[in-house]
Amino acid sequence: MGLRQLRRYMTRNTLRSWAKNFDLFQVDGLKAPENRHRKSILGVPEREFIKNTLENNPQVTLKFLIEEVFRKYGKRVSKTTMHTEVKNLKYSYITPRPQHYNTKSHFKLSKRFPERAL
Repeated sequence: MGLRQLRRYMTRNTLRSWAKNFDLFQVDGLKAPENRHRKSILGVPEREFIKNTLENNPQVTLKFLIEEVFRKYGKRVSKTTMHTEVKNLKYSYITPRPQHYNTKSHFKLSKRFPERAL
């Protein structure tokens, strides 16, 4: 792929900075720096606490976990952050409900199409 073809996919400044980094650092200059991402609010102790809480009682809610982390460690986290941490621990969060809306008991007999009723 030539330079003209690369220009279709990136700006001139991006291409120049890549070339400059390649000249200075070889292939390592093309890798993303380690400090590019935002650091997490939660540390190792908070993650261990969340993991232990979920292992002891998998029915806890995100709101409960958020309140407990704030009470114990003084760190405020959003619902999205807590959901991401729970997901990273290989747990899933499903909203509990008394009965799913798509069960047979909720289907009604159709007067127009009785053959479609379950």
